Amino acid sequence: MKIWGRQLLLGLACSVCALPALAVGEPPPLRVIAARETPFFYVENGAMKGIEYEILSYFAKSTGRRLEVQWAEKFSDLLDTLGKGGCDIASGSITVTPQRRERFGFSSAYLTIRVVLVEPKAQTTERLDQLRGATLAAIRGSTYETLLARAPDVDFIYGARADELLGMVASGKARATAVDSLIALVAIQKYPQLKLSLPLSGPESYGFAVAKGSPLEGELSAAIERLRGSKKYFEILQRHLGSDAAQLVGAAN
Repeated sequence: MKIWGRQLLLGLACSVCALPALAVGEPPPLRVIAARETPFFYVENGAMKGIEYEILSYFAKSTGRRLEVQWAEKFSDLLDTLGKGGCDIASGSITVTPQRRERFGFSSAYLTIRVVLVEPKAQTTERLDQLRGATLAAIRGSTYETLLARAPDVDFIYGARADELLGMVASGKARATAVDSLIALVAIQKYPQLKLSLPLSGPESYGFAVAKGSPLEGELSAAIERLRGSKKYFEILQRHLGSDAAQLVGAAN
């Protein structure tokens, strides 16, 4: 019995030694679900980059925590995963709306944008009813889809990212699409045959979503306000948008 007891204790000790080591007092990581979208959150040459990535990195560093990022396969996964407790923060150029605020907490705005119609340069849309019966490109469950659905009798084809939507319009698969003005400023450079057209919304805010009642809402908001009051905020915009676009966006924010 003594020999068997010693073997059992030895086996338990070895099992404990095999567990991954945790630093004493190390805070838990910030679990982030992100939508892969340039210039917000993307990977280039094996490194994560983007406006949202840099803001969250700034926040994580200020709290002594590290980021743990998982990618959303589609836009709806962002808030679905957050709602199920699968992450701490949802990041994906998420527009803060009253409907979303009913279910989630949001940081203060880190960017202010408008949703605009994008269409071929050969077309001119002045009112949404001129799109009657058209096929439009949108991200399912997004603000883009909601705004475009105000046009009568339209059909939708869906993409996962704004760049994909612009490609659908450029290829003739869709008559038009809706994207955020900031995304359009960057992405439309790849599609010289397209233009920004009809504004579809007033000023709207991008924010990071967190669980309702989470202390992260206030902590993240405070960090964003500090960042926006510093030179570093403009440097982040300039790094991912270029000088001209960064100046336009900075002036609007």
